[in-house]
Amino acid sequence: MCGTVRPEGSLLTAPFSGKECVGYHYTVTHRTADRSSGSTTWTDYEGYALAPFAIRSPLGDVRILAEADKELFYELPRKDLGDAYERASAYLETTDFGETITSVLGGKSRTREMVNGPGNFRVDMSIGDPPRDLRSCDLDEKIIRPGEAVYAVGIYSVERSGLLADPNITSTPFHIVRGDEKALRRKTRLRLIGAAVCACISLAVVAFYFLVYVPRNIGG
Repeated sequence: MCGTVRPEGSLLTAPFSGKECVGYHYTVTHRTADRSSGSTTWTDYEGYALAPFAIRSPLGDVRILAEADKELFYELPRKDLGDAYERASAYLETTDFGETITSVLGGKSRTREMVNGPGNFRVDMSIGDPPRDLRSCDLDEKIIRPGEAVYAVGIYSVERSGLLADPNITSTPFHIVRGDEKALRRKTRLRLIGAAVCACISLAVVAFYFLVYVPRNIGG
């Protein structure tokens, strides 16, 4: 499904950039260095939210009925927001992350999830013992903005007038991609080429096995 983003209610405010949007995903991470293992990136905060919206296509408006899952945003471009520390600090200080949960290994985390139905949710997570000074961290944010061209792949429900995740596809989660119909065709073409190359390699391996390896062992 290709088209432009059309909000179906109030907009969200992206927590770090402050931009109006219908969906966002953010992370706060920091890195540690160790001689034996090298550099390691740790996630301190992560969250995502979606407000009701539809994709306006030539066939009409199609609502996005996504479940609360951060994978919805995984193919959107990530923007480094190293200059948004004050706004990020204010957001994190005023956000309720819920009760602390301690794992069997001693790790601590807090998660607060608010779901008002498919396509309308907010999740905020605090992991471990985050650094107090965000200036030692990296800020990243992904957003879905009103009016931008996007496409999504799923199953259309006539009853619910919206696009749902395909339960038969587990390798590729339901997600939003920035771009128009040309971008979708280009991506589909590249995937078909990749699949064809993999098939050719597999056939070559099978042919080598039966034409070279098997006769050599029979002759021996």
